[in-house]
Amino acid sequence: MDRASFSCGDDGFDAYLRNQASQDVSRHMAAVYVALDPAQSPSSASRRIRGYYTLSSHGIVLDEVPEEIRRRLPRYEQAPAVLLGRLAVDRKDQGSGLGRKLVFDALRRVVEANATIAAWAVVVDAHTPALVPWYTERFGFSAVVGRPTRLFLPVKQAAGLLSSR
Repeated sequence: MDRASFSCGDDGFDAYLRNQASQDVSRHMAAVYVALDPAQSPSSASRRIRGYYTLSSHGIVLDEVPEEIRRRLPRYEQAPAVLLGRLAVDRKDQGSGLGRKLVFDALRRVVEANATIAAWAVVVDAHTPALVPWYTERFGFSAVVGRPTRLFLPVKQAAGLLSSR
């Protein structure tokens, strides 16, 4: 995979893929999933990375969940969650729908894993306030209380979203 040529327009996300992602995988800090260019040979070591996302275990503080949802949950301090930690699409593929496909792929993995390791929600930090509507309107994420760019989606809702596709 050609990590060096990946450019999403954000130096931090580009540097993460180049310099940190493989370390996070080897240390079990995050699982990194990449979308590769399907036009290139699968055996090519220089396949272009079109986009990527990370998943890791997480906990969502229930005091940050809106009251109408929280009152239906057990009275724990936190609920188990999965963090969709990074999501980036190469500039050449932005606007192609790849970001949406990556989110659905992440949700599918979480729902499937939920059969063996429980998680109540998927959490994502929208990189900028402008991205919040992308997550809320397209996928149904909700903002946590007091942190408008930290969003969550109950896994049960994610499963419903996937089954309606």
